[in-house]
Amino acid sequence: MSQLEQRKNVLSLEAAKESPDHLDLDRSGHAIVVLLQEAAHAARTDQERANTVLQDLSGQIQAAEDHIAHLQAELNQSRERAGAAEKWLLRIYQEIQDSFLRQDAGIQERAVQR
Repeated sequence: MSQLEQRKNVLSLEAAKESPDHLDLDRSGHAIVVLLQEAAHAARTDQERANTVLQDLSGQIQAAEDHIAHLQAELNQSRERAGAAEKWLLRIYQEIQDSFLRQDAGIQERAVQR
């Protein structure tokens, strides 16, 4: 119902106050019922709109949670690869140290022997 019709209904209510006629009471009662129906319709419309927004936000939250889970899996993989790379670097470092220490030890032994 439009605002103009609502105003007419309100005016009918005011007219009923001035004239205690039975017809005016019927009009006033009808106007109240119409206003209540409109309020109920507006409330349902608002609720439907809120449910639509809620569903949209729920979908966005689910997508974000899925994305977070994917990023966490990638992070775990990266950590594992970094740990493996550190182990290899340590092994390479030790190999270099062992090789050069053996060479240095050999050079020092030769120098002592001469």
